[in-house]
Amino acid sequence: TVSAMELNSNKKTLSLLASFTAMETMINLEFKDVAKENCDKCGQLKFSVAKKFREYLLRYIGDSPQNKKKFNAYYSLRSKIVHAGQQLKTELLYNDVPKDERIVEHLTRLEILQMGKLAIINWLLFHKRLTT
Repeated sequence: TVSAMELNSNKKTLSLLASFTAMETMINLEFKDVAKENCDKCGQLKFSVAKKFREYLLRYIGDSPQNKKKFNAYYSLRSKIVHAGQQLKTELLYNDVPKDERIVEHLTRLEILQMGKLAIINWLLFHKRLTT
């Protein structure tokens, strides 16, 4: 998350990608002992990456219907960046994005960066209690 913060002002999309990558590292640690199972009917993983992402954040940020919806939206944004190469609307220095959209995108970016750091801190604190 340090590089996510360092990149935040100049490389907005890359900053988010760094934050998502840090969270995914923690998610892999959180679910390292969960056996991978495929659905008998469709062959898809029963516990998908998106579901692990959401469950990790619900556990270490807070479980509520609003958070579940928000975390799903953030995972969708992550997928658009990673799989479709989408950049944030305000990535370019000179853009024609209306002010209200710029504000929403800015607040979303900050929330994702802070959420990633907070989830990692809460994960560390939780696991420290388990070992002491």
